[in-house]
Amino acid sequence: MPAPAAPARAAVARRGALVVTGAVCSTLVLLVVLLGLPAPTSVGAQAGAQAGPPQGAPEGASTGTPPRVRAFGDSVTAGFGFLADGSPWGVVDLLRCRPTLVTQNDRCSSNSSLGPGATDRQPSFSADFGLANQVSWAAQVAGALGATDYANYAVTGSEPRHWMELSPEPGQADNGTLHDLLVRLERDDPDLVLVTLGANPLLADFLTGPGKACAVFSDEATERQLFVDCIDGYVDANLVQQRLMAVYLDVLAHTTDAKILVSRYHLALSALSLFDEWQSQVMVDAVNGQVERAVAAVKESGAVWASRIAVSDPPRFDTGWPGTGAQAGCGATPAADGPSRQALSSQAVLIARAGSAGFCPSAAPWIIDADTGIHPNRAGHAQFAASALAVVRANGWATAGG
Repeated sequence: MPAPAAPARAAVARRGALVVTGAVCSTLVLLVVLLGLPAPTSVGAQAGAQAGPPQGAPEGASTGTPPRVRAFGDSVTAGFGFLADGSPWGVVDLLRCRPTLVTQNDRCSSNSSLGPGATDRQPSFSADFGLANQVSWAAQVAGALGATDYANYAVTGSEPRHWMELSPEPGQADNGTLHDLLVRLERDDPDLVLVTLGANPLLADFLTGPGKACAVFSDEATERQLFVDCIDGYVDANLVQQRLMAVYLDVLAHTTDAKILVSRYHLALSALSLFDEWQSQVMVDAVNGQVERAVAAVKESGAVWASRIAVSDPPRFDTGWPGTGAQAGCGATPAADGPSRQALSSQAVLIARAGSAGFCPSAAPWIIDADTGIHPNRAGHAQFAASALAVVRANGWATAGG
């Protein structure tokens, strides 16, 4: 995901820590009016709902024998924000859907049979792993390739250490809890493996954990490097690159000829985040950097591995924030990166923060509102899928044995 241009962002001053109040709700209503949308009964009513196929969805199945497709990883691949029937859940379900240490069971995800409030200790996948609902980018890739032999073992909230063959340790009693799913995937011996992994627990630490202390470095003009160093400290402490390498190599070593396609993450500006736009970009760049370095290191470990792993880069989820690009004439001064693809609730907050600098809104978000503006909606998943399909086809991986 390309980094936005930095100049002039500092001209838009931080408006202070965000508190969701009636003023923000009023701004959301204003945004709806400006965009000519029907007013939602609640923020959750707009949570990724789509009428018909999403814009940008991949089309056209490949010729030849379809590949056997498997997926694993975290909430982005699991399709968090949607139920097994493809329906989105609303903001009122957030507390009953978000994963906890006790209930990291993939509830409220498109590949799961577990709904809001489920307290099962283990994931329970739907019969077709979400292939029919075509929510997750993994399901959309499989559908575009004509694959029917498909399973999505991704678990919302999971971290690299959960998938590794690790023993419980003090403070990390859940080490290795999902390794049996990785073994199951390997025994399936698929042709193509799709994955997002590595954002947890980093982004959670940055947004709501100790990493939020980095937000003190808020002046991009003078404190950018201090902020980058602060974020990098948390990244290094979590051994993200090393753990991702271990997971990738595990799959490559225990399958006959499976190809792994690893996707980078998108930029998401949560409506509840304390961070400015440029800080959010630094954070996602830090995570994506770990993903890319892990893949590069696997490639360098031997030619046999190099031909079986690749990275996919979804397009930028534009913010609409002033000073982020060259899109002039849509309300932001300096120019924005483009009409915002962020959740409507996030756009409302950004409008309030931008003030007189203006903002570039959009009625076509790629992110859901139900989780405060973090995970992709159907259209957002379609962006991931289109990018992934381009890599799959460029590498000749679109058919069995490819």
